[in-house]
Amino acid sequence: MKKKILLLTFLIFLIGCSSKGSSENTEEIDQIISEDILGENGRFKTMASLITPNFPGGPKLRSPLLALAMTWYSMRDELGL
Repeated sequence: MKKKILLLTFLIFLIGCSSKGSSENTEEIDQIISEDILGENGRFKTMASLITPNFPGGPKLRSPLLALAMTWYSMRDELGL
């Protein structure tokens, strides 16, 4: 008699950003995601329904403005501001 082995894998991958104030929200976000995994997804659905605004300037200005911002903050770091 052959035994069948059922292997279930479950992976959750989260990506975040770091900025001022993000550490205060980390615990709350972790709690909301944990609730969703356990099937209590009311708060997660509320977060998922939030509308993300479009980038100002549209796709044509996205890369140049990103490069400008990275240069600006790199310069600030070098100057110690």
